[in-house]
Order: sequence, then structure tokens, then C-alpha cells
Amino acid sequence: MSSGETAGRMLSYGRSLILWVAWVMLLVIWLATLMRHLDRHDSAPLLLAVTTVALLVLLSFAEGMELAVADLLDKDASQVSDRRTRDLLSAIQRRSGFFFAQRQVFVVLIVSFASLATSYDWIYVPFYGETHDSSVTFWFSLCFVTLTVLWFSQVTPKRLAVANSEAFLGYSKFVWTAIRAISLLGLPGPTDQLFALARRIPAFRHERMLLPSRSAHYNTSAHLYGFALDKLSTDLSIGRSGAATVRKKFLILFLYGRHAHVYGYVDTNSVFRKPPVITLKSMHVLPTPERLESMTGTLDAIFDEDTSVLNRLGLKNRISEWVGSVEVSIEESDWEGNGQHAIWLIQGQPLPESCWPEAEDDMPVRPLVAFLYEVEAESDTGAFAEVDGCYMWQETIGLPCREYDISIVSDREADLGIAIRECRVALVGPGTEIPEETHKLTRTAVSGKDRMRVIYPVQGAEYSLLWWEFKREPESSW
Repeated sequence: MSSGETAGRMLSYGRSLILWVAWVMLLVIWLATLMRHLDRHDSAPLLLAVTTVALLVLLSFAEGMELAVADLLDKDASQVSDRRTRDLLSAIQRRSGFFFAQRQVFVVLIVSFASLATSYDWIYVPFYGETHDSSVTFWFSLCFVTLTVLWFSQVTPKRLAVANSEAFLGYSKFVWTAIRAISLLGLPGPTDQLFALARRIPAFRHERMLLPSRSAHYNTSAHLYGFALDKLSTDLSIGRSGAATVRKKFLILFLYGRHAHVYGYVDTNSVFRKPPVITLKSMHVLPTPERLESMTGTLDAIFDEDTSVLNRLGLKNRISEWVGSVEVSIEESDWEGNGQHAIWLIQGQPLPESCWPEAEDDMPVRPLVAFLYEVEAESDTGAFAEVDGCYMWQETIGLPCREYDISIVSDREADLGIAIRECRVALVGPGTEIPEETHKLTRTAVSGKDRMRVIYPVQGAEYSLLWWEFKREPESSW
């Protein structure tokens, strides 16, 4: 941790300590004032104080419940494990407008009640005595209610709801009963007319049209299928006379199920000099998050084989513990010419189930497995198909994928230059080009960088690159 971060953290701790001391002092004044009222046989302030505390507890659950419902509103309720929580979520999903409107009644009533209940004609300050100054009692009520409501009934329950919305909703079941009861008063009713009037503003006449993000689509697909291709890297190295070496690196995630096979293939327009070499690089067991993007840094470190980061995270490479085998076969391609089709099959213990600890069978979320392997294939002259005087490489993204990158270079001994002519992204069949995705790939191709990269490529799309090869002029020496 840098000195700047340390100083910032110390400043934050110091500020929090000052606020806690201030709140404790206000709490002592409040309790002392209540005891002073009791000494004078006035029990009403104490009854109001007890009621206020109970209402603030109710407010805490109501506030956290709002964020829990907002987070779960678009989720399939059948995924919720607890039956009562599942039924509650289904009921709220059918009446979401009713829930949000009636829940707000608690916020207004409880905060107003707490403010009025702590507004005293006088307060008792220990070691000082009573003060009847209206400005002092005003600031006492404002500061005490603000800090108490903010810390205990707003921020903390909402952060808990964000941490685990399903669990918080389960603890908040009783609030739904209170919401339905208070709805009999119909307090939000007049907002129907206000809402209809406000909808006349041009900006609010139409509903928004925003699609889910690419990361949300990837995350949902990965959890739905139980596996995903987190990252795919392809390196094309072109040698003399059109020979080529293709290196592909795969990072596959297994989230649940029994996956005992990993299948893949690579094509050449000529013949393979030898069967492709498959290298099993690593296998790591990781906690399964609801949002896979939260572990992007860890997955990048696994893909890059950054042992310093992995050791710091305490992640062990367990590939040596996995029992499996690799088979490679070469078939004649259906293409015209001497094309060949190499297929590999990695099979062994089912993933991720074979890596789950037997002693933790009751754990609600099982860990996932990140499986990294590499393929290297060498092709003879004429490795790539020619199209309109250019060479072409095509690759289909068959699984949900977070990142796809590709590079095309000439090896050191070949006096060849490479110039990208065109990028295409389309689904299978004519007229299925995806212009936005084509533009993204083209933009990375003309950026001058060695690698072309696409974040969250389209599943099922075929990514094609066309390039020219030219003879480099020898460098002049002076």
C-alpha cells in the first residue's frame, strides 16, 4: 500500500472516529434528557423514544428491502431457494409499482416521527445542566436524528442488501405485511394525478429503450449454460512460402455440471506438418460470483500465467491433480485442395464437480474451475485460403466469451509484411453481417497495435480477417 493510500485511510478512520464520538455524546444527552423527564414523573418522552427505536428498526428493513427488490426485480423467482422468500418476490414482481409507492410511506412517516419525537423544549447536558435555548434543542434534534437514521436505517441496511439481496429480502418478509396494511390509508393516491401531469413533459412521454450490457448478457449466458470461454487468444505466425504456425490459448470456466470433455479444432488450407500440440497449462478453483466481471483481474492473471499475482491471491495450480488425457486426430477437409481438419479432445474427471470439497456438500454456491490450455499447429505452404487476392482467417465464437484477441505477424526469418485489408463479423449465411461488431474489430485493426481485441464478442458469430502479404524491401545501410 502506498503512502498516499495509507494517509487517506488514516484520514478516513480519523474522521469516522470523530463522528462516532459526536454521536455517542448526542446519545448520552438524549438518554440523560429522558431520565430527567422520568425523574419529574413524565413518561411520555420515554414512550416516544421506545416507539422511535422500534420504527427505526422497521425503517432499516424497509430501506434495505427497497434495494433488495430493485436488484431482484428482473430475476427469475424460481431460483430463490427459500419458498417463502420466493413467494414474496413473485408477489412483489407482480405489484412492483404498489410496493415502491407504499414503502415510501414508511420513510416519510418514520423520519418525521423521529424528528418530532426528539424535539424537546429543553435538553439535559451532563456536567452542564438543562438548556432551554431553542437553537440548541433544534441542532441537537437535527444532528442526532440525521446521524442515527443515516447510519442505522439507511446506509448500513442498503449495503447489506447490495451484498446479498436474496438474504436481506428473506429477513424483510414482515415488511410486506406492514406495507399492505398501511396501503389501506391510500396516502400515495394523489400521486396518480401528479404522475399523469408530469408524464406530459416530452422527456417522460415514452419509456426508455436500453438493452442489457454485453457483460450482463455474457454473465447470464455463462450461468445459464454452466460454462463459458472466458478468453481466447489466437496468434498467426506466417513464414516463408506461405507456411504458418497457429497458436491458440483458451481459458474455459466451468460453473456447474459434469463436463468431462473439452473439444476444439483448427483448419488449414494445406496440410499439417505434424499433429497439433495440446498443452494443459493450469487449473484453478475459484469462488463462483453472481457477476463474473467482478473477478476479471483474477482471470486475466490466470490467462497471463502471472504467478506473482496468483501466489498473492493464494491460488494453487491444480492441473497436476486432474486425471485426464488428450487425443488429437487429423481429417481431410471438405474444402477444395489439400485442406485438413485437426480435432482435439481433452477428457478426464468431470469439471467442476470433481474439484468440489466433499466436506462442503451443503455449501449454497459451489466453486467454479478455470481451465487453461494452449494449442500449437504448424501448417505447410498454402496454409490460408485465398479470397480476391488476399489471405483469410475465420474463427467462430461458439461459447459465451469475455474477450477475443488475434494477431497476425510474419516470423523473423520471413521477409514478409502484413497489411490488414478487411474485417468481417457475421452469423452463418448471407445477409447476416453485424455492422457494429465489424466496426469494433476494424477499429482495433487500424489502431496500429499488434493485437486486435474484441471485448464480449457475439456468441455464434464468425470473425474473419483478410490481409495482404508483401515482400519487405531490404533496409539500406549507410
